[in-house]
Amino acid sequence: MEIVALFDLLCYVQLTHSEKHRGTNRGNGSFGSTKIAMARPAIRHNRFFWELIVAFMFVVSAAVFQTFHFFNNAWLVHTNGSYIYQRGLGDDCVKSGEFWDGIRCTSWLDGEHSTFVINGQDITASDVVPPSTGLRLARVLMIFGVLLYLFVIFSLFFICVKRNLKVQKLLCAVTVLLVFINVFTIFIVMADSSKPFIKTMKYCSLGSAFYYFLLSCLLFWIGSAVHFDSWIDVYHNIHTNDLPMGLLGHIRRNVTS
Repeated sequence: MEIVALFDLLCYVQLTHSEKHRGTNRGNGSFGSTKIAMARPAIRHNRFFWELIVAFMFVVSAAVFQTFHFFNNAWLVHTNGSYIYQRGLGDDCVKSGEFWDGIRCTSWLDGEHSTFVINGQDITASDVVPPSTGLRLARVLMIFGVLLYLFVIFSLFFICVKRNLKVQKLLCAVTVLLVFINVFTIFIVMADSSKPFIKTMKYCSLGSAFYYFLLSCLLFWIGSAVHFDSWIDVYHNIHTNDLPMGLLGHIRRNVTS
């Protein structure tokens, strides 16, 4: 009987020890899960912050490129020997090594006193094609685009300081509008390059200003894609607002229960 009682006591001690050991493991696992759950929001917040920093750098670079090369006259180019005829978004220029300053420009508004006639070779006023409606529209769109760049830069800075869904919505909407304007401007300028702006010359080519504009568009598109968490936040908000109220309430009850 004493042997049986001793055996029962040993079994009870072993069982109690096993239960305590399992309880400790559960506690450690729960504590570890809690730490991981607490770490995830911090990681997402840091990622969101660095996304905005990188996006800000790309967008500012794009804005500088676009603003600077808006004043570049080499959007459309004719070449005739040592003379290079350039049409920008507001000015016409003749570039030649024969000029002491290298280049002579006049505004679109000068009309008969165009630099092509005054400083070009054997060009009359009737040979000069006035700026097309497309180029005039491209000029207006470029000016409007610069203003939109300022809004995007300010929005990125504001969201970097304080995450705000309303500002994120405005940022995404203005970004889409600016992308559309840039793409439309590209097509307008390319279409105009198919026709010479000096009748006596056959071929018109795209100048360096246009390619720098393409570079600014690329930088802006990369910068817009970098802060993808903003797009995700806006998408989830729009998607949630589109759900029926009954289904939305059911989801909320399941989440809180």
